[in-house]
Amino acid sequence: MKAILLVLVCTFMIVAGQVLWKIAIDKNGGLINKDFTVFDNAITLISSPYMLAGIFIYILATVFWMYLLGRYEYSYIYPMFSMSYIISFFFASFLFNESITIYKIIGVLLIIAGVFFVAKGGSN
Repeated sequence: MKAILLVLVCTFMIVAGQVLWKIAIDKNGGLINKDFTVFDNAITLISSPYMLAGIFIYILATVFWMYLLGRYEYSYIYPMFSMSYIISFFFASFLFNESITIYKIIGVLLIIAGVFFVAKGGSN
């Protein structure tokens, strides 16, 4: 149970970092602007507070993930990382007003079932 909670925290951090990147990209108009001047947009994007916060959180999550890889069986914790799809599904819907379709709901339910079975399989 502890491993599941720790992987969930790590997964939430990874998704939070990526959500911040998405916000930065949306506020900046993308990596490439209308004139296809990549460099100017890239500098603006990378220096965005949202992008910097996302990078910081992502780095912390990566270090935390390395800790988890050293502590638990890879075949046990890695499939649980698929919870990122579930978390990102809710972020996409509530923060970015993306549509919730029956296919997305079925997909999320299948992922939840998979995580359940992996968790039931246990870790040595």
